[in-house]
Amino acid sequence: MGKAVRDIVRYFQVGTQANHRYLRALSEVQQRDKAVRELDGLCQPVMKDGKRHANPQPVSSLERKVFREVICADHTIHGVRNRDVRRA
Repeated sequence: MGKAVRDIVRYFQVGTQANHRYLRALSEVQQRDKAVRELDGLCQPVMKDGKRHANPQPVSSLERKVFREVICADHTIHGVRNRDVRRA
């Protein structure tokens, strides 16, 4: 693909398709209860020396709900709106 402004539509199409494939694959991953509980524990903020340190949240329960809402087929016509994400 070229790097001209006229190619931006194609970049958008390729990026959207890649994101859909990624989210579809992510939605089909089987959860392992023990592993999910351990990762949830690792994703919680930590207090050290009286200061709160945020930890990454790659699979927190909130993010799983958001991913589930984003890939839901209900949004294929209208797309995902902020209110849909808040509802999740």
